[in-house]
Amino acid sequence: MPKVKNTGSSDLTLPSGHVLPAGKETELPQAVLDLIDNRNVLGGRIRSGAIIIAAETKPAATPEKKG
Repeated sequence: MPKVKNTGSSDLTLPSGHVLPAGKETELPQAVLDLIDNRNVLGGRIRSGAIIIAAETKPAATPEKKG
């Protein structure tokens, strides 16, 4: 799940009802971030730096070696 950090000084409640506490990092399912109303609210805040989203990283697949 992506980690979302609210760098602001107050909690942010998304239209879906999820709360991003001020100054803390929260894990949210990608489906929550993909909701259009949530995307609209988060868009400007991401561009201003008030919200930071760290994408979930998956280990890179290593190619098989042929003998």
